[in-house]
Amino acid sequence: TRAFGSSDVSLAEEVIEADAIIDEKAMALDELAIEILARQQPVARDLRIVVAALRVSTSLERMGDIAEHIAQLTRMRFPERAIPKGLKSTFTRM
Repeated sequence: TRAFGSSDVSLAEEVIEADAIIDEKAMALDELAIEILARQQPVARDLRIVVAALRVSTSLERMGDIAEHIAQLTRMRFPERAIPKGLKSTFTRM
């Protein structure tokens, strides 16, 4: 959001590059959760924790993809501002 609001292309590039790290970590978490399910067959509380980890992993990966997309918009609009002047307050509130 900082890169988008200030049209900071270098920060946008950092966000774009970081998406690959987020994807790798999400995949590693998913693999670990599946391994736990397969080897330990958790029940009750432990099963809920593993399922929650899978759900959180998916959500975090999706948020990373959205952040990357917003950063790409920032980069594509440069040197223009990504947010039109009349909408700056709307984006700030969001």
